[in-house]
Amino acid sequence: MRIAYGGISCENTTFNPVLTRLADFQIIRGDELPPNVRYGFLADHSDVDLVPLLFARSGPGGPIDAGDYNTMQNEFLDRLCAAGSIDGLYLDLHGAMYAAGRPDPEGDLIRECRAVVGPDIPIAISLDLHGNVSDTMTDNVQIATAYRTAPHDDMVETRARAVALLVRTITEDLKPVVYRLGIPVLFPGELTSTIHEPMKSVYAMLPDVDRQAGVLNASLMVGFAWTDSPIAMANAIVVGFDAAACRAQCARIAAAYWEAREACNYGVRDGSFAQCLDWAREHDGRPVFISDSGDNPTAGGVADLNSAVAELIEREETEALYASIADNAAIERIRAAGQGAEVSIALGGKFAPAFGEPLAVTGRVQLFREDPGAPFDTGALALLRIGGVDIIVTAHRCSFTDLAEFDLLDIDPTKYRVVAVKLGYLFSELREIASLGLMALTPGTVTLDLDTLGFNEAKRPMYPLDRNFAWSPPAPGEPGRY
Repeated sequence: MRIAYGGISCENTTFNPVLTRLADFQIIRGDELPPNVRYGFLADHSDVDLVPLLFARSGPGGPIDAGDYNTMQNEFLDRLCAAGSIDGLYLDLHGAMYAAGRPDPEGDLIRECRAVVGPDIPIAISLDLHGNVSDTMTDNVQIATAYRTAPHDDMVETRARAVALLVRTITEDLKPVVYRLGIPVLFPGELTSTIHEPMKSVYAMLPDVDRQAGVLNASLMVGFAWTDSPIAMANAIVVGFDAAACRAQCARIAAAYWEAREACNYGVRDGSFAQCLDWAREHDGRPVFISDSGDNPTAGGVADLNSAVAELIEREETEALYASIADNAAIERIRAAGQGAEVSIALGGKFAPAFGEPLAVTGRVQLFREDPGAPFDTGALALLRIGGVDIIVTAHRCSFTDLAEFDLLDIDPTKYRVVAVKLGYLFSELREIASLGLMALTPGTVTLDLDTLGFNEAKRPMYPLDRNFAWSPPAPGEPGRY
C-alpha cells in the first residue's frame, strides 16, 4: 500500500491589507517530512509505503499573493505526479486559506489532486475547525476530519485519525462519502471555545455520532469569521456509508449548534481595553491576562496596532507587560542602540494605518535577542521598558501563546500584575497561570465586532450579521446544503 501525503496550510483574512507572500511560508519537502514532529504518528503505519510530497505552512495573515499560491500548488501537483502509482492521498490542510483572486484555494488544490490521481483513489483531508468548507472540497474526498477542541489540543490526533481512516478505507475496500450541511452562523472562535458551555456540550456529541451505524467520522466546523466569502459559515460534516444516517446526523449536529448560538459567549468578562484595565486594578491576584483581541495574530491580525500600548502608557500602568508589537524598523533601531540603551522610536501603526498611526515612544532596551530560529516565528526581538510598562517588540508578526515564547527574553509572566497579549482566547499554558482572564473588545482587522467589518460576499442571512430570521436543518429527503 502506497500513500502520498502533504499539504498547504494558512489562515487568511480578507480584512488584513497585507498580502501573505511565499517568503512567509516554511516549506518542507520530500524526505524532510517524515522526521517532522507534525507527522510522528506515521510511525504507527510501518506496513505502509509512505510517500512524502510537500508541506507548506505560514502563520495567519492577509490573502496569499495569487502568484505565490500558484507556485506552491504547482510544485505540490508536480510532486504528486512524480510519486507515481499510489493507493491513497492524505492532504494536511487548514480550511481557512484565501488567495487573492482565488477564494477557495483548498478546493482548487483538492480538485487538481483528484484530476491527477483519478476518480478511484481515496483522498483524506484534515482541517482546523476554524475553517470554511466548500462543495468542491467535500465532493472530491472520501475522508474528512477536523479538530474538536478550541484552544486546539487535538491537532496531532486529528491528523492521525484522517490517516488511520484512509488506511482502513484502502485495506477494507470501503467506499465512504462525505456529507456537508451548512449552518447560517458565522462566529469568531472566541465565542465557540470548547472548554466552556455551550460548545463544550455541543462538541461532546461528536464521539457519539461516530458510533452511529453507517457513520465513520463526524466534524463540526465553526468556520473562519474574518473571510468575506460565500463559503464562510459553520458546517456539520459526516463521513459514512449510509446516506440517510449521515444526513440525519448532520442535521442533529447542525440543530444543536443553531440552538446554542444565542448562548455562545467568551467565557470570560469582556469590555473595552480601558474597562479591562480597571477590572485588573480591582483584582487581588496576578497576573491578570487581557486579550487585545482586535489585533490577534493567530486570527490573521496585522500585529502592529498600538492603541492598547498607548493606553497602558497614558494611564501610567505599572508592572505591566505587552506582548507584542511587530515592527522590523523599530527592531533595527533597537539593535543599533544596544541592550541597556535608551532609544526613541515610532512604534507600530505601519500595516493598517486606518487603525492608528505609529506611536512615538522613548524607552530603555532591557533585553535584545537575535532571531532564535525555528520553531519560533518572532525574528529578532527585544524588551523595551517605558515607565512601568514592558513591551515586547518583534521583527516578524507572531503571537505569544505559550511560555516558551516568553522564555526567549527570560520573561516570567507571573511576576507582572497585568499581561496584555495580542490574542483572543488564552491558549492552555497562559490560561493555567492566569489569575484572571479578560477579553478586550478592541478594534482591528480581526475585531470580534463583526458588524464593523463590512461583509459584501458572505451568504445572507447569516447570524449574527442578521438576527431576525428562522432556520432549521432540512427534513429527511430535502436538499441539505446552505
